Amino acid sequence: MRYSATAFLTALFVATPILAISCVREQCELEFCFDDHVDPWVLVDRALNKHYGVDCGQWDNWQRYEPAEYCNDGLRKGYGTFHINRMPESFRKYFEVSFENGDENDPSRGSVSGYCRPVQKVKCECHSKYNPEKKDCSATCD
Repeated sequence: MRYSATAFLTALFVATPILAISCVREQCELEFCFDDHVDPWVLVDRALNKHYGVDCGQWDNWQRYEPAEYCNDGLRKGYGTFHINRMPESFRKYFEVSFENGDENDPSRGSVSGYCRPVQKVKCECHSKYNPEKKDCSATCD
């Protein structure tokens, strides 16, 4: 069976949008105990950075429990929805999150628990990557 160059190129261009949308967005529903003077993103980032794919995670929303609830010796209790984009090869249908940082000298101490599940396919675009030395999202995507 012979294929023409035109047919091959047409098939390639038709497949390009499929290739561009090759990541999976995971939605994580989380509860956390955190120091109320520190952004809980740092704590949640530490809990989830091993699951990151092409990009660092981001909040969809988060808030403190009202009226105020406390846990882990005076830390504030909160909850939120966090998103991470992952490559298909690292994709699991559902995973649980359980993380604790009990270091009293660390301002981003606390705990995170919850679950993450896939919600949609997304284009694999990187804005920033996790920097394990600085423990933040300051690494470039190059």
